[in-house]
Amino acid sequence: MFSISLDKESKEADLCDQVEGRREWRLSWRRELYQWMVDLARQLMVELEEENISEVEDDKRVWVSDASGRYSVKSAYQIIMKEGPNRVEETVTKI
Repeated sequence: MFSISLDKESKEADLCDQVEGRREWRLSWRRELYQWMVDLARQLMVELEEENISEVEDDKRVWVSDASGRYSVKSAYQIIMKEGPNRVEETVTKI
């Protein structure tokens, strides 16, 4: 989905309006979505609705697999080993 988004550099707060107490999202795509992508877009909308958005704080990336919120090779390695070394490719795509 990200690869066909026209909003790659936008912040969440830039793509959302508050209308009558609820959020309305303005997501733009380079082309029409395939049917399987429509289902992913719906899932994305559900996840976005659950997010707390702050217009005061800047967006930032957080590595949720480490208490510091920072990515490290060690924490990624621990995730891979937890899932099992035989499932490396599957695990890496989830990270």
